[in-house]
Amino acid sequence: MLKKIIFLICLVAFVSTSGFAARIALVDYQEVFANYKETKKVNDKLLAAKKKKQVALDKVQTELKKREEDFIKLEKKLSDKEKNERRKEFQAELMILREKLQRFQDDLRTLQKKLVGRLDKDIKAAINKVGKKEKCEIILEKQSVYMGGRDITENVIEFLNK
Repeated sequence: MLKKIIFLICLVAFVSTSGFAARIALVDYQEVFANYKETKKVNDKLLAAKKKKQVALDKVQTELKKREEDFIKLEKKLSDKEKNERRKEFQAELMILREKLQRFQDDLRTLQKKLVGRLDKDIKAAINKVGKKEKCEIILEKQSVYMGGRDITENVIEFLNK
């Protein structure tokens, strides 16, 4: 972190003493990400996938809850051996539900990583193209710069959304 700060200070000092100040651009990546129209589509896909899997999980969970309630009602009438057998069955089913939940979360994380990775690639390509078009030699993350540089964030957003 300290090396990064020192690098940025040296860079700003170099730029301010040379004629390259107009060639440094700044981009607010988070703003670009938030305003890129594809971001909403990705979020919608993720929500749809989550809802679809959640419906299936809710169905299994409801069934397990019903079976647990039935077991509680019958518990007094069952022998110890039958109680133990039913508990083991219930525990096994509960374990299966937990495994399904884990797979569901893993699948969502994988899908999110894949879709957000595509967005990231598109955004970085757009930053490069806009930077070259505007003859920028250095493009920095806006959050890292205290002063200086020309903000091309809106130009990148426009480029992506056309």
